[in-house]
Amino acid sequence: MPPRPLPVIPGVVRCSAQGVLASGQQWVNVIHWRYSAGASSPGNTEIDILHTTLVRLWLGSGFATGTAWLTGQCTSGVQLQRIVYTVLNGAAQPYEKAATGAGIVAGSSLPSECAPVLTLRTAIRGRRSRGRLFMPAPALSTCDVNGRLNSTTTNAIANQWVGLVAALVPAQWAPVVASYGHGTDHGTPTTWTPFATDITSVQMNSDVDVQRRRKN
Repeated sequence: MPPRPLPVIPGVVRCSAQGVLASGQQWVNVIHWRYSAGASSPGNTEIDILHTTLVRLWLGSGFATGTAWLTGQCTSGVQLQRIVYTVLNGAAQPYEKAATGAGIVAGSSLPSECAPVLTLRTAIRGRRSRGRLFMPAPALSTCDVNGRLNSTTTNAIANQWVGLVAALVPAQWAPVVASYGHGTDHGTPTTWTPFATDITSVQMNSDVDVQRRRKN
């Protein structure tokens, strides 16, 4: 079955950060950002501005007390390679931007399928208005003796998110959860009008989830 076409949501861009894990398996984080509150559609110039700051969620310097995920939590085998941007206007072609770099934490990495979750929350209840980023596997040293992420790790990425969002306000970019307009209702396939909801907060759980497709 061919993949469903991407929806049309005014001003929203689908951002797909892509890289590899220590095992060589691929990882992908997809997040959506809306330009100018949806009043206009962004072009490559606006996306270039978004890219320069967005990449710091994974690589580069921290915002205040935040730390980029790969830079602060991952070993050198975990790499970011690119971010692919697609404007959700029904016609735009993917726009790929290089974003190369790797983790710098010493020691061993957790298994590739280990994926801490950054939960994206909005003011609206329900699964259609809540998102998740399954972050790349961090270093073993990020966990306590019970196998849970330590508070330094969870706080660092949550604070990095807060700084990232604040830094993009002057450029008229805001993060959203995008609902693509298809799913199931009590097991029955259904459709609805695609929409996007502003993200108001994030939470990094100390429990480490699993992404089976990242397994060796």
